[in-house]
Amino acid sequence: MQGLLICLIVFTCLGVGTWAIEGVKGGHRPRYPSGSYSSTNSSQNGLCHKRVPYSHVLALNASGSLYNTIPQPPEGGHPPDGWITILDCCDGYVRNVTSGLCEPQCERGCFGGRCTAPNVCSCPSGWRSEDGVCMPVCSYRCQENAYCFSPEVCVCKLGYDEIDGQCKPICPDGCKQGECVAPRVCSCRQGYVLNERKECVAACEGGCVHGVCSAPGVCTCDEGYTNFLGDTESCIPHCPNGCPNGECVAPNLCLCRVGFTRNQTGACIPICQGGCEGGECIAPNFCSCRPGYTQDRHSGKCVPSTTGSAQCGYGYTVDPDTRRCIPVTTTPPTSQPIGDCRYGCGPHSVCIGNRCICEPGFTVDPDTSRCISVTTSTTNSTQCRYGCGPNGRCVGSNLCVCDPGFRVDPDTRRCIPHVSTSADMCQYPCLNGQCTGPDQCTCNRGYTHDEYDSTRSRCVPVCVGGCPNGVCTLPNFCICNPGYRKEGVKGRQRCIPE
Repeated sequence: MQGLLICLIVFTCLGVGTWAIEGVKGGHRPRYPSGSYSSTNSSQNGLCHKRVPYSHVLALNASGSLYNTIPQPPEGGHPPDGWITILDCCDGYVRNVTSGLCEPQCERGCFGGRCTAPNVCSCPSGWRSEDGVCMPVCSYRCQENAYCFSPEVCVCKLGYDEIDGQCKPICPDGCKQGECVAPRVCSCRQGYVLNERKECVAACEGGCVHGVCSAPGVCTCDEGYTNFLGDTESCIPHCPNGCPNGECVAPNLCLCRVGFTRNQTGACIPICQGGCEGGECIAPNFCSCRPGYTQDRHSGKCVPSTTGSAQCGYGYTVDPDTRRCIPVTTTPPTSQPIGDCRYGCGPHSVCIGNRCICEPGFTVDPDTSRCISVTTSTTNSTQCRYGCGPNGRCVGSNLCVCDPGFRVDPDTRRCIPHVSTSADMCQYPCLNGQCTGPDQCTCNRGYTHDEYDSTRSRCVPVCVGGCPNGVCTLPNFCICNPGYRKEGVKGRQRCIPE
């Protein structure tokens, strides 16, 4: 009787064709693709009937089945076709591990809302679904640099602040000399640049060595330095007393030119080898003799003056009162000494003082100091009535050309040394410069010698960087050619096409 009851129970179980099976351990059961397995909706709660391989159900049950009951075919055998019908979550649904219910799945999520159907995200009123996130809805367009923060509410983006109804970028340290064009980004005004701290600072071409760029194109120089003429963007050493005959290379320090040296005050003074006894060294190796002294034409040294003068021509002597050449009153010629000529002067001469003055066509013999006829090579000197002296040559009728450092005496027309520090030491006028020695022109500051001037007496202005498409008319000042205009800061302008 007991065995019969057991067989009846087994038979009843095998007679059921369809089983509704629920998971027993939670989790979700496997989803079967609709292309391989058939399924039909059985209710509105996300459950569907599915035909699945019976072997799959057995395998899942052996390893921890997700189903309550595994249906068995009649008489303990397998289903005729190897398939079985089960009740599982429909496609697009997943089983909630807590409640065991089948819930719709949104593959992109539904942040801020609720997934109400497969891939259907339902957001609260005033919000809309966008890529799995509920975003606020603003019926009007938000202003520039703002976004819709909540329904019908716009706020400024991060890094912006509302000023006068507009969202403006924020630069925490401000933008002096510039404009804040983006969060923490300044755009500098013309003449200013960003430094390493992202601040707008004045710009000076060259970087203001020995100074500080205090304004666009303006250097404030360190102590001991100054701006170079009209160039406000460079600082050069400053020597308060200037550097005549030298160059200021450091504050109050002159580097003297060749032939000059610094004295105790730091000024550059000329050097005369052997000194200038009886006179003053006014140029390298050139002495200016004091009153009572005259310059020896051979050694260049200053020697005591005598009654006569070799600088006066034949028949002339020096007036003791005016120091000018005047005619002698003694009747020439004579071979007898009129003055104190130890050996006499010979014919065609006259003794004045202790020196012989020769007639034209004769010259003093360096051995006897007497007058002798000139050689054939110097016959041209007879064209000059009184000769030109040892430091010049006769090039025409009474026309002498003097050696450097000498000039023509207006009375005798002979070549005599320069004895003045004024401009008459230079044969040619010194344009834009100073005459600092015999035929030596020193250019003013901001000028240099004209490379095309063989006399080196003309100084032309210097423009740093030159004057492309223009002409340098003053130190660092260009005048543009027709069709060009100036561009840039003062002192660093250039000529560009109009």
